[in-house]
Amino acid sequence: MRIRIPHLYNVGAFMRHGLLLLILAATFLLQYCDDDVAEPGPVTHEFVWEVDTLFPDTFQYLGLAIWGTSETNVYVGGHESDHGGRKSLFRYDDTGWNPIDLWRFGLGTIEAISGIDSSNFIVVGDGGVRGHAGRYRNGVWDTLRLPRLRPSVCGVHMVSPTEIYICGVDGVLRHDGTNYTWIVDSSRSVFDSAKGYPFWPRDIRKGAD
Repeated sequence: MRIRIPHLYNVGAFMRHGLLLLILAATFLLQYCDDDVAEPGPVTHEFVWEVDTLFPDTFQYLGLAIWGTSETNVYVGGHESDHGGRKSLFRYDDTGWNPIDLWRFGLGTIEAISGIDSSNFIVVGDGGVRGHAGRYRNGVWDTLRLPRLRPSVCGVHMVSPTEIYICGVDGVLRHDGTNYTWIVDSSRSVFDSAKGYPFWPRDIRKGAD
């Protein structure tokens, strides 16, 4: 009795042919399926750049801070040399730059600005009266009472009207709108003419947590 045994394929050859088929299928998919995928276009931003003279009637104006809530509500703060610090803060309202005099708050130089909206923001800096920060609330400027911080008061971050952080060479303060708490106290540090103050932060930010 004769029994026919089916031919068995060589396993190595089968694997080679299978791999070739997979490569051909992948090439086909890449070539023909990509045509249906939307290609990302180039990232472009169209701006109209303008050069504006902020303060032409002074020998020197050094801008140190910029903050705003819209293109028609922008504040620039810094140091000016000819008017005793009375024109250190400017606001742009879409018609021009207008100075805001904060000298009565001891702010001859504006170092930093931070806020939550156009009706709630804080400015800090240096000037003739220590222990003050300028606070703008609902259309009125007043002061935020602070310890008699030595210059330079460098940074401010307003998380909310009851959570404000201010930093300078004397340390880092947390202000709740009424009282303050030292987070870092370096108020007893001694100035070194060769190195400056041991603690001299330039900015402060609180994270989302």
